[in-house]
Amino acid sequence: MPITYNREISTTLGAADTVTYTASNNGAATQNQMLAAEGDYAQPTLYLKMGFGSLTVENDLGLRLYGIPAYKLDGKAGSLPGVGYVTTVVNKNTDKNVRTAVWDSRFWLEDVITPSYNFSSENGKLAYSASAILPVTVGLSTHAMNILREDDVNPANDIDLKKFYTGSDLKLGVDAKINAGVKLQVLELLSVQGGIGLDLFSWQMIAASTKKVDLDAADQAKLTGFNTGLLVPHYVSGDTSVTNYNFGYANVDVAAGFTFNFKDKAALDMLFIYYTNPTLGGAIYRAVGDGIGKSEASVVLTLKF
Repeated sequence: MPITYNREISTTLGAADTVTYTASNNGAATQNQMLAAEGDYAQPTLYLKMGFGSLTVENDLGLRLYGIPAYKLDGKAGSLPGVGYVTTVVNKNTDKNVRTAVWDSRFWLEDVITPSYNFSSENGKLAYSASAILPVTVGLSTHAMNILREDDVNPANDIDLKKFYTGSDLKLGVDAKINAGVKLQVLELLSVQGGIGLDLFSWQMIAASTKKVDLDAADQAKLTGFNTGLLVPHYVSGDTSVTNYNFGYANVDVAAGFTFNFKDKAALDMLFIYYTNPTLGGAIYRAVGDGIGKSEASVVLTLKF
């Protein structure tokens, strides 16, 4: 379960013995920033791998649970269920508080289905393996903007607007890859390897749409009043639809390395990848070589107990 956490909190001392607490996701202070921000979330992921001889099918399903720690009117810690910000102005003398929350109540789901077919063989000191891989990504995220203001000082300023902006983003992507490697056992303790990774193409479609929301006169007046003084006001969604396509051309990565084996108890791997693709070296190699530029080099020591 990956967790992304980038919360910002600020405290401001104001006039008349007031203290303002503000918490936000990724500095998302305006509506457009909230809709574009990654936000804070926990992402439970369900991974399934099935093998049918040389054919392997992997399925990686992820669901994001958004939220941000916030302040309630009574000063106790609460949470904001989405991407946005919450501001609480507390008056220490009168106990008259003003709490304002603006957030995108977001739903996010992504599934990656990866079928692959492998050819491999070993003949004496020579072994080789090749795989054709076709990851397919399907993703959906929905947005619903909300405003809540509870004003103990002037209850006439209270606002409770739910889903005044709604929209969704549908993502579909396909990648085609071929990876191949060869291994030569030069000595009992030493083997050398070479590999190539070919990204044949990548294609992605992102369809973004919003749905028209009609506010009654009272709610529209409250939204207009809330926007007073804001540089970038919050706005109601209309009927829109935009589809973007991205296409990536072929890319080739090459790799070479050698391995020392010490009586099956330890192994020392040295690897060099040029224009590396993470699928070639795997996560353990990628972390060591990050920052080198267009190539990566790694040294990995493995011990067996």
